[in-house]
Amino acid sequence: MEIIKKQLPAREAKGWFLYENALKKWEEDFLDEDTREVVSIERYEVIAPKGELVNEIIISLLEENGIEQVWVSNVRTTGVQNNYMQLWQVELSWFDRKEVKSRYLVPAVHPKEVEDFIRIWAEQNIIGAFSIGNIVQKDFTRALFMYDKDEEKLNKKSQSALFYKAVLKHDTDRSNILIKADKFRTAERAVTKMLIYNEDSGHRFYEVVKMELLNVSKCFLEQTAIDYYSLSEFNENYSE
Repeated sequence: MEIIKKQLPAREAKGWFLYENALKKWEEDFLDEDTREVVSIERYEVIAPKGELVNEIIISLLEENGIEQVWVSNVRTTGVQNNYMQLWQVELSWFDRKEVKSRYLVPAVHPKEVEDFIRIWAEQNIIGAFSIGNIVQKDFTRALFMYDKDEEKLNKKSQSALFYKAVLKHDTDRSNILIKADKFRTAERAVTKMLIYNEDSGHRFYEVVKMELLNVSKCFLEQTAIDYYSLSEFNENYSE
């Protein structure tokens, strides 16, 4: 059977199946003990799970929690595709008086797609001969980048944004977070304050067990979901 999915007002969704979890969202403020600044973190609660048949009781729950629109389908679906970003690290070498090597992160399904993408990009941005080296898959559950306007200000000051990897752990569960920041301390603060909660439960704490600087020149993340933050929130020396 063909799956029909669409977004409907909660009151008009009766008889349809929820295609996504119906979430109640809100923000909570927390005090950063290091800077004494108040940081807002988005929280959410699952009001009705994916696959639930929408009836009057569900509609009442949705309306009571301020959920006005829901995604629904004509067929009950319960599976959720793994939303981990499949990023591939690729090495690119070229000659500009001396050999230059850089690493890039490219989102793709297969390594052949990475090779094709970076070849086309290099043909447009590299002068002379270049070669494509190792292509290695990297797993990140989320990406956390500063706003573009913040990065532009860094560039005007002849400073470059850097890429970091944070490893978060809860019991035996581990996840890798990609962070773009001006320095290690900013990346550490941002990931600790913004991504410390488990997305599924909304309340379990993760522990940051490892932070490291990545030797990556550029990350191509077009059409990939990214969480953005203001640099001034986590860098006490940054001024707007």
